[in-house]
Amino acid sequence: VTHSSGNHAQAIALAARETGRAAHIVMPRNAPEVKRAAVVGYGAEVTLCEPTNAARAAEAERVRVAVGGYFVHPSNDPEVIAGQGTLGLEFLEQVPHLDCIVVPIGGGGMISGVAVAAKTLNPKIRIVAAEPENARDAATSKKAGEMSGHLPGQPATVADGLKTVLGSNTWPVVEHLVDAVITVSEVSIRVRVKALG
Repeated sequence: VTHSSGNHAQAIALAARETGRAAHIVMPRNAPEVKRAAVVGYGAEVTLCEPTNAARAAEAERVRVAVGGYFVHPSNDPEVIAGQGTLGLEFLEQVPHLDCIVVPIGGGGMISGVAVAAKTLNPKIRIVAAEPENARDAATSKKAGEMSGHLPGQPATVADGLKTVLGSNTWPVVEHLVDAVITVSEVSIRVRVKALG
């Protein structure tokens, strides 16, 4: 059982299918249809919820109890964080003298794994988080020196995979190993997505 707007959901659904397990995924009602279809295509059962972090967590717990499942947090689970660290290892295998890695940040699982792995191999490498201005809990937390959550009215971003907040396992890594957090405007995100499309 997990909750996710799509990326983590697809990974769990595929892993469950490949290992002969059932996957129960809670997704916000406004998750992109293409992501929801992919999750269903991998064989997972999808339950929709309101598009808030609190609703995702509550519905995932309800589903977990109902099916007697195991909950895998999409970003705050230490094993998920360790798995994300393989990205940092791959970067440094391909470019051994890399001096900076920029990683998108939502719940902080990916950047935590990348930061731990990359800084273990190269303590001088810079790790920079990039997040939408309209979901800037990491930037606010880093500036304040304490985990803060979203500001009122947030998250309101097109970057659906980055609407989550830092957790108890990811915040300490972001606080101590991430060198900077930059924010990106919605206009910039839309322009770049359109250019890639």
